[in-house]
Amino acid sequence: FASTVGNPILAISSQSLDFGTLAVGQTKDLIFAIGNQGSADLVVSSISATAPYAVIFPKAPFRMAPGKQVFATIRYTAIAGASQGTLTLVTNDPLVGDFTIPLSGSGGGGPSISVSPLGLDFGTVSVGQFKDVVLQVSNTGNSPLTVTSISGSNGSFTMVGGSLPGTINAGAVQP
Repeated sequence: FASTVGNPILAISSQSLDFGTLAVGQTKDLIFAIGNQGSADLVVSSISATAPYAVIFPKAPFRMAPGKQVFATIRYTAIAGASQGTLTLVTNDPLVGDFTIPLSGSGGGGPSISVSPLGLDFGTVSVGQFKDVVLQVSNTGNSPLTVTSISGSNGSFTMVGGSLPGTINAGAVQP
């Protein structure tokens, strides 16, 4: 009487995870699939990431039936400069065992203000009259820019309209 027992086969949807460049302190989550393409239950006894990366979901240990998958969430909290790390899964897959996925991300940038035009020319304006000139404020950085106030050195000029003070999202322009 012979018995054959199948094996689990670990399947990963991403061979590496790149979180891109974020502002220092900003977080970003990436999701990838962990699957079992074998004919026996896959057991993931440990899933861990090196700092500044963290495993949000799932928590190990967990068991996965053949043909099933789970979506894992990995979080990066940006620190200054480039961050290389690893995500390690310890499994009962006899061909893989411990599986490592490289992680990369970078912290830097942040918001960056740009104004246009650089100077405002009102031309000749008669006494008692007014003239409006548009000043555009843009955020050329990669995280939200908070403008807390706008002021000038001469009380004869005031700001009317617009949505500032306020927040300008990355890549956005406020007139």
